Amino acid sequence: RLFGTLASRYNFPICFPEIKEKEAREMRIDGGFDPVLVASKPKHAVVANDILTTPERNIGIVTAMNGAGKTSVLKLVGNNQVCAQLGLPLLARSATISMVDDVKTVFGVKSSYNQTPEGEYASTLQTVIQMITGEQSKRRQPLSPFSLLLFDQFGDGTDHPEAVRANRLLLEYVH
Repeated sequence: RLFGTLASRYNFPICFPEIKEKEAREMRIDGGFDPVLVASKPKHAVVANDILTTPERNIGIVTAMNGAGKTSVLKLVGNNQVCAQLGLPLLARSATISMVDDVKTVFGVKSSYNQTPEGEYASTLQTVIQMITGEQSKRRQPLSPFSLLLFDQFGDGTDHPEAVRANRLLLEYVH
């Protein structure tokens, strides 16, 4: 009902995505919006984004200035994946989405250990390791070849070269 209201009241496009098997490893969203962002912001504050992943192009690194929408794009991907798998419509002109085994996310991990950049980084790294191995809880499965991973500002801190090295190691491990 929310999608229909947003689409009709604010003239957002709405579609039911074409669903593919997980082995296709594809996500194509044309003119897509994050439904949570759309529901919480004025229409003029939300912009459409195009997303494309394929088996050959399945890692994306988004870089931009603070406040440019990096986190919003990641949330668009995650929220639309979940909506598609639940059989819900998407706020998009068109979409094709492969099923995934699970969606694993790290968004702005904060803990009592983040008093220094090393503490925050260590806390985030511990969360990522638990997520990948399935140790986060007994109900979580370990990483599979068909998991969708979304990391927001992982390894962010004052030592940029060290963060780049750590992120490269993580990408090599999960790829």
